Amino acid sequence: MMLRLWKNLLVIGLLACSCSGLLAQSTQQDNQREAKANAEKEQLPKLPAKGQIPPTPNKIGEPTEGKIAFSAMQRNYRIQIQTIRHKHFGKMRVAKIRQQGIDQIKEFTDPAAYEPLIKELVKEADDVRLALLDHFSEQGDYGQGALAWLAVYEKDPAIRNESMMRLVAPATGPVLSVLDQALRSRNDHIATNAGALAGALNALETIPLLIFAQAATSAADSKGDMAWMAIETQIVFTAGIEPVVGDGAAAFRPILGVISDGFVLRIVDAVAISYRTQIHISLVAMTTHDWGQSTEYLGYDMGKWREWYNTQYIPFKNEQALLAKLAEDS
Repeated sequence: MMLRLWKNLLVIGLLACSCSGLLAQSTQQDNQREAKANAEKEQLPKLPAKGQIPPTPNKIGEPTEGKIAFSAMQRNYRIQIQTIRHKHFGKMRVAKIRQQGIDQIKEFTDPAAYEPLIKELVKEADDVRLALLDHFSEQGDYGQGALAWLAVYEKDPAIRNESMMRLVAPATGPVLSVLDQALRSRNDHIATNAGALAGALNALETIPLLIFAQAATSAADSKGDMAWMAIETQIVFTAGIEPVVGDGAAAFRPILGVISDGFVLRIVDAVAISYRTQIHISLVAMTTHDWGQSTEYLGYDMGKWREWYNTQYIPFKNEQALLAKLAEDS
C-alpha cells in the first residue's frame, strides 16, 4: 500500500515538473516572439533607388523652428542680449564689468534664446565666446544642438573646433537635426563640416546621408557658350576685285577672303562633380568599425553603397537589435 502511494506521488511530481518546464518554455518563446516583433518595428528603412532620403531618426521630440522663433520674439531675447552686449562687452575693458555680462548670459536657458545669443555674441572677444560655448555645454540636449550648429556653420575654425570639443557622444536629437540639415546642403564647406562632426560623434544614424553626401554635382549657370576652342588651317584667296580709278590711271584692288579648314569645340553646358573626401573618410571609418569589415572597396559608387546598406548593413543591424532585445528580456 505504501509502495503504491509513493509511486503515485512520484508520478504527480514528474507531471508537475513537466508542466512547469513546458510553461517556462512557452513563456520564453513568447518573450522571444515579443522581442522579435519589437525589433522588427525598429528596423532601419531601406534607401530608395529614387527620391529623397528619409529623415535622420531623432531621439527626442523638439519644437519646430517656427515655435522657437515665435518664443524668442515674444520674450524679446534679441533686445535683452543687445543691451547686455552694449553695456558689458564690445570696447569695454574692465574685467569686472565684462564678467557681470558673462554672468547675465548664463541666465538664458530657454532654447529659444540660443539663436539670438549666437548671432549677437559670435563676433565678440574670446572670453565672451568661450563663455557662451561653456554655457551651451551645460544646457543638455538643446545646448548640444547649439554647439553642433556652431561646429558646422561658424566660419571661424577656432570656434568650430572649440564647439566640437564640447560635444558629447552619442549625438542627441537636436544634434542629429543639425547634421540632417547640413548634410543635405549643396554648400561643400557646410556638408564637409557636418561629415567631420558625424564622424567625431560616431553618429551611425547619419550613414544614409553620408553615403549620398560624399559626392555632389552642380550644373553651371550660364547663357550662351561657356568656352570654345578652334583648331583649323586658314587659306587666303581672292574673293573679288574692286576697280579703282584716278587721274589718267585705272587699276583693280583685290578683295581677300579666308577659308577655314578644321573644327571648333563649343562648350555650352557643364556639370562639376565635387568629391567630399572628409565625408568619405568619416563614412568608411564609421561603417568599417560598426560592421566589422572594411567598406573601403565601395569607393564613391553610390549604387554599390545603396546595395550594401540595403542587403548587408540593415540585416546586420536588425540582428544586432534582436540579440540586444533578447539579452534584455533574459
